[in-house]
Amino acid sequence: MNGVIEDRVGPILMSAIVTPGTDKLTTLTLLLSEGTLDTNLAAADMFSFKIWRMGAEASTQLISSNISRVQNGVRYDLHFYGGEDAVVPAVGDSVRLMPGVLRDLNGNVPHFENPWVRIVGGLRLLVEDAGLVTLTEERALETLAWQEGVKPVVVDPEMSLKDAIEQHGLPGQLLNYDMQELALTAGDSVSIDSIRIVWEVSYFSSLGQFVNRAKGSVACSDEDIFGGDCRKNPGKVFLAWNARSDKGRLVGTGAYISKLKWKVMAGPEKVGSRDDTFTLGVKRSK
Repeated sequence: MNGVIEDRVGPILMSAIVTPGTDKLTTLTLLLSEGTLDTNLAAADMFSFKIWRMGAEASTQLISSNISRVQNGVRYDLHFYGGEDAVVPAVGDSVRLMPGVLRDLNGNVPHFENPWVRIVGGLRLLVEDAGLVTLTEERALETLAWQEGVKPVVVDPEMSLKDAIEQHGLPGQLLNYDMQELALTAGDSVSIDSIRIVWEVSYFSSLGQFVNRAKGSVACSDEDIFGGDCRKNPGKVFLAWNARSDKGRLVGTGAYISKLKWKVMAGPEKVGSRDDTFTLGVKRSK
């Protein structure tokens, strides 16, 4: 066949990789199918996101603080800055090119049905602490049989810390980390037995007096937590404190200091770690 082939296909997004950085900085790297022309567009003009947080659409709350154009527009690095409450791209969110905006080198724009791409990459380790918890007599009696002062329990992935406290009635920390995502991403490279959260938590009075300490680990394959496989039975880990001292006595009403260290392991590799200090309150019911 003789003739001229003319390019009429607009660019599409090939991959989206998020990298949680230090100092509350998150970078989203977007790789396109070809080079692009436009250099003065904002991220909101070029890219469309699907972001849900706690069952609500949160895409409009996403604000990029900086954008870098790399390799003649084949790659874009979007930088987001914000604390734990800020809406930033995360693993599991989706992104695509805004239809009809960003031009390739021949002037073609993304078509209306250009594909959504799921964001993959690193997961940020986040923690929510319980604040003030009212400890009922019934709940306190249930903890008498605990061998350790802190017990890891699983809560639904969409459950908030408030819901977790209402369900378990105990103070503690909610570890916002998606072990299912890590296990699926790792595939067969590591066993689910070796994908785990290793934690250690200590409690002190407001005057710094030692109260209790516990440590342990939660694996993706734990039968009691994830039913043997976090890929099939996902959930978040809540470290429930029985509000007792290391001698087994219930603590009194007041403020307490909690020091939490935890890390996520995938085989021999440490995926991430955190070291936090929280203040929580315990109120004994009459």
